Amino acid sequence: MAKRFSTFEGVFTPCLLSILGVIMYLRLGWVVGSIGFGGTLIIICFANMITLSTALSMSSVVTNIRIGPGGAYSIITKSLGLEAGGAIGFPLYLSQAISVAFYITGFAECWLFVFPSHSLLLVSLIAWAVLLIISYLSAKFAFKVQYFIFVLIGLSIVSIMMGKGSNVSHQFSFWGGYQTGEF
Repeated sequence: MAKRFSTFEGVFTPCLLSILGVIMYLRLGWVVGSIGFGGTLIIICFANMITLSTALSMSSVVTNIRIGPGGAYSIITKSLGLEAGGAIGFPLYLSQAISVAFYITGFAECWLFVFPSHSLLLVSLIAWAVLLIISYLSAKFAFKVQYFIFVLIGLSIVSIMMGKGSNVSHQFSFWGGYQTGEF
């Protein structure tokens, strides 16, 4: 039998990197600035409720079946049938493909913040090529790269916590500051 990846390596780390990646560093500040801290907390609570109900549903389904290769698609196909698995599998694949473009765009935005003279298209294409090479070499190598990224994000979070912040005074708005609806 082939060696499989551990739960930490194959599930926990990729999920945590998805949460702590582009969403946290590029989009969370925009959401807080747009709808306020309270609205952001409501969105995060709803997202956590959806995730919790999905995780509980998945755990009740997988107690009765043996999960094969394919992850979520395998679970859906075995529990709901081939037709439902196919109907859900295509949007699942599409969402994964779109998420790659989302993360590459987020990386390119960060890169351009540091190097504004570089081309967005060129940076995106180079990032895509590097990811293609990493994934082509092996999944084991991709997981090793993932640990390196995990350490970098951990260090950045420690750096943020140790920072003094800025001296600029901002008006705090719990529910957002857009009364007129204009952005």
